[in-house]
Amino acid sequence: MCKSTKDLNIDNSVQWSRLALTSQELSALRLVFKADARSARNPPNNDLRHLIEKMDFFEILKAVRPRVRIVRIVLFNKNLAHNWALPWHQDRVIHVKNRQKMAGFTNWTKKSEQWHCEAPEQILHKMSFMQIYLDDVKVDEGPMEIALGSHKHGAVRETKIAAIVTRHKHDLCCAEAGDILRVPMLTIHRSHAAQKLSKRRLIRLDLAEDNLPQPLMWGL
Repeated sequence: MCKSTKDLNIDNSVQWSRLALTSQELSALRLVFKADARSARNPPNNDLRHLIEKMDFFEILKAVRPRVRIVRIVLFNKNLAHNWALPWHQDRVIHVKNRQKMAGFTNWTKKSEQWHCEAPEQILHKMSFMQIYLDDVKVDEGPMEIALGSHKHGAVRETKIAAIVTRHKHDLCCAEAGDILRVPMLTIHRSHAAQKLSKRRLIRLDLAEDNLPQPLMWGL
């Protein structure tokens, strides 16, 4: 059975906002998925960012954290044709406008014609990511699982992740459509394959409050 992080009351830095989207906002975000059924993709322009920034939940977040901004968006669509699992890992990739030679920024790649790289720990430690759930996600529908408080270890070598995960409580992130989850960027997490094949659409936002060191700039 899924538990929420609020029920577990272990790590206050993991925050659920239950049923945070209005029905109109939910419908508007679902339209983003109609033209493309790929399992994961990065939207090529800022239209979706502007739409999200005008929504009530984001305006509330801005009121508390005025400098917060969306710096990356990824759409996930787990369905009958695309069903996957990911092992325990950290997300250390950021989206930037252009490739630059900068100490600490490594593993440069292009995804959907957008530059991405692995950022230094001091940048990632100040970031978080947000998942906007557009469908219900039950225990057998491929939810994300997080190791609560694991972000406090900083950037962790892949060979050390399994040992660290055993030292933390886990949360299986079940949700209802309209729920929003915000998690520290370096939180160790994994994704389960769906046992019951349905659709599990969500929008992931990477959030930051600081600019990147010049001449690097965020991609959004």
